[in-house]
Amino acid sequence: MMKNNTTCSNTVPKRILQITDFHLFADSKGELLGVNTAHALEGVVKHIKKEVKNIDLILATGDLSQDGTQESYQRAHQILKILDTEIVYLPGNHDNLNHMKQALGPWLNPITDLANWRVVSLNSMVAGSDEGYLAEEQFQLLQKACTNTEQYVLLAVHHNPVPVGSTWLDPMMIANAHILFHFCEKHPNIQAIIWGHVHQSYESVYALDQPRRHVHLLATPATCIQFKPKSQSFALDDKQPGYRIIELFPNGEIQTQVIRVNHLNIKPDHQSKGY
Repeated sequence: MMKNNTTCSNTVPKRILQITDFHLFADSKGELLGVNTAHALEGVVKHIKKEVKNIDLILATGDLSQDGTQESYQRAHQILKILDTEIVYLPGNHDNLNHMKQALGPWLNPITDLANWRVVSLNSMVAGSDEGYLAEEQFQLLQKACTNTEQYVLLAVHHNPVPVGSTWLDPMMIANAHILFHFCEKHPNIQAIIWGHVHQSYESVYALDQPRRHVHLLATPATCIQFKPKSQSFALDDKQPGYRIIELFPNGEIQTQVIRVNHLNIKPDHQSKGY
């Protein structure tokens, strides 16, 4: 659980659910390293439906598909829509953006307002590459989104903007993340950055130059396979799929926790050298 030192008594937060890295296929029986990804996603969503109430927004932060087909995106939405709340999808390095737009166009809005919070979804994918990068148009979007200084801002993106300590994975982070943090220096209403991509839980803060000013940094487990943290080469973890709950309070406070869906008993192929 992450929170700051301000009180949150007598306030009602907006609740966001982050779910990420589905890696679905056109075939509902498709497997990634021995894991049926559609079955795993369905299990996670059923858990959410049962256990999590009053969700204001779902953020699906990329790598929705493994094969980039329209059918895989349609399947993703078919599974998630039982949660009966607003959904925003954004792309990851395994996604096909054209097919994603065709299947999920109405749910790709990059700006969502929740009371005095604004959620901004950025596209960090680079066609044909696993590395992340924020194009100039993404910073233009962010500039426009942050003009109202009365609104707190949460940024969602697919790739990690900071290293997570895995030698094989960190070269695929956002290549120009330094520009993003420079932008955060100029816009004190940005409170947090969340992402997927790394298939593991991660929480830290990024200290900015301004006194007592920092940005929360949060990564969320995948709904299928998990990467072993701090590994030198590709390695899978035995931890189960999960999702993140983020509560945004009117005073700018953030509280968050990762929930693991342990009963799914996902057992990936540990002999794999990559995917």
